[in-house]
Amino acid sequence: MAASRRANRLIGYLTMGLLVLIALYVLAGFLLVPWWLERALPDQLAERMGWQVEVNDVSFNPLTFTVGAEGLSAQDSDDAKVLSFERLALDLNLVQLVSGTVGFEAIELQEPFVRLDLLEDYSVNFVRDWQRNSPAPDQPADPGETDDESALPRLYFGQISINGGELLFRDFSKAEPAEFRISRWT
Repeated sequence: MAASRRANRLIGYLTMGLLVLIALYVLAGFLLVPWWLERALPDQLAERMGWQVEVNDVSFNPLTFTVGAEGLSAQDSDDAKVLSFERLALDLNLVQLVSGTVGFEAIELQEPFVRLDLLEDYSVNFVRDWQRNSPAPDQPADPGETDDESALPRLYFGQISINGGELLFRDFSKAEPAEFRISRWT
């Protein structure tokens, strides 16, 4: 009888512990992750791209693995707008994340603005900004030798939806610069 009572008590403690862990996971997902992303995203883009970034709101649902961001605006080092959107919604695929693939079941972008510049040396402004602000990785001693940790992750895209917005393409590779705008597609 005492053994059965101890077993029931152990099962009760384990159940209570599991419920506490689930509650902590949900609280951290709904509160801590968005708070951290709102602070880390501008810092990371400033560090890696040299951009000044503002984001109004970030949300994360740890039960459905969805991420949302509203009101992002980024200016490059010349203080010109390079990227913005009203709303971004990402639906992450947990099964593919576990297998090592960054999987996006759905990406929805509301009213994006992207400025893409083809520069005089035929490089692109996004690559230029990345190279200026990100240190070059150490080269392996043997060119045939690669580090799996430094390899880019595999990506999967299920559905991409872009509503409204504008793309601005600028070509500075010619003597006379040219500008092309694509606006308001649905």
